[in-house]
Amino acid sequence: MDSNYQFYVLDRQGRTARPPRVMSFKNDEAAMVEARKALSDQTIEIWQNDRCVATLLYMQKAA
Repeated sequence: MDSNYQFYVLDRQGRTARPPRVMSFKNDEAAMVEARKALSDQTIEIWQNDRCVATLLYMQKAA
């Protein structure tokens, strides 16, 4: 059975930058795979209800 996960995009100060994106996945790993696709230039927190599953950090490359 799928569960709802919320993806929160964080700004540079670690605050939520916009309302969460809610999607359903079979497990944490599937949610993290999808979040990594969207990561590009942002930090994302993945939540399932009141449980923080992961924080995927955007690491800017040095010039």
